[in-house]
Amino acid sequence: MEPDPEDPFHISFQSFLAIYSAARILKPSKIYLHHNLPFSVLEDAKHSGSKWTRKLFTTFPGVLEINSVAMPNYANAGPDLDLVRWE
Repeated sequence: MEPDPEDPFHISFQSFLAIYSAARILKPSKIYLHHNLPFSVLEDAKHSGSKWTRKLFTTFPGVLEINSVAMPNYANAGPDLDLVRWE
């Protein structure tokens, strides 16, 4: 995820619906959301994010697991990654 200065953490209705559907139909014990944003950005989003962003944090108590991960900058047995290229 790349932070947007206007709304650094935003969940669209479509994304929320995909997560909601997976939770309702598959009934997993955990749903993992990996991100590379500062903790403060997520805390702000819980209280002042869009409707669907706030719902993401409140609809799945005990199921949604949010993990902070570093953005990869290399690939094993491959060249350094500077950006994603679509060709």
